[in-house]
Amino acid sequence: MTSKPAQPASATATKSPESASPPLPAATAPTPPPPPTPATGSPPPDKHPLPGAELPLNKLSAVPQATIFGVIAGVLLLVVLMIVSLWKVYEKAGQAGWKSLIPIYNYVVFLNIIDKPVWWVILLFVPLVSIVMLIIMHVELAKRFGRGVLYGLGLCLLPIIFFPLLAFGDAVYE
Repeated sequence: MTSKPAQPASATATKSPESASPPLPAATAPTPPPPPTPATGSPPPDKHPLPGAELPLNKLSAVPQATIFGVIAGVLLLVVLMIVSLWKVYEKAGQAGWKSLIPIYNYVVFLNIIDKPVWWVILLFVPLVSIVMLIIMHVELAKRFGRGVLYGLGLCLLPIIFFPLLAFGDAVYE
């Protein structure tokens, strides 16, 4: 038994150029050229940056922050004005002013002020009926203070104007 002489590893790995298979063609499509970007690195003026992307410092302004604080301050001022006005109206009607701050109970007291049954509070929880009930209640409140139906509609539609007028004006509860 004769053994074959061992061939070097490099000799078995290399093949002649005739026996090598041709390379396969690439199956990828040509890629389009990237869109042009401005030299400053900022987005084009007609497009908005992505959420979370940093804006250039020269594009930022303090107006939105100041506007937000102004709106919050204005709303808080109107809320305080309404609280004080309702407190004063309840006191003019002979009730404790703090009763105007308690949800649902303030409507029970409101109904006592206008001499209507307390069970009307249930109607305030019925959709659409509650709108009619609130209009009736505000008109009755205006009548109790010697005002007319139009003033009652004003109390209902523009309370931020008419409740302070009722509270700090010369109206007297009858």
